[in-house]
Amino acid sequence: NGVLKVQTTLEPRNLKYECLRNIEHQLGRKRTVNKYADRTIDLDLILYGNLVIDEPGLRLPDPNIRIYPFIAVPLLELSPKLILPDTKTPLEKEPAVHNYENMFMENEFTQKLKDMILSAVMNY
Repeated sequence: NGVLKVQTTLEPRNLKYECLRNIEHQLGRKRTVNKYADRTIDLDLILYGNLVIDEPGLRLPDPNIRIYPFIAVPLLELSPKLILPDTKTPLEKEPAVHNYENMFMENEFTQKLKDMILSAVMNY
């Protein structure tokens, strides 16, 4: 898992459902009825600037930031002073950022994925 910061003019819904889903498809993801089924890749939009959105199919910031270290820890590494826009609390105060004992870096894969995402975002 990892977090990547990009700058784009795409609206959040288009970024999530067109751009990121297209990348997942290119990487072999097959969507099924069970959204928690094993998958080759899972790309999510977890923040979009300071926007707070709570709509069907799009919640920003993603509430999983507060639950899962595999989201919170890389996000904190990317932005150590991040204040969550919905609660105005520092990410560093969330319990999920303190539970990372089984995490390790996959630099080569991360770089390939970063290049693919940046390329896709730039081409939209």
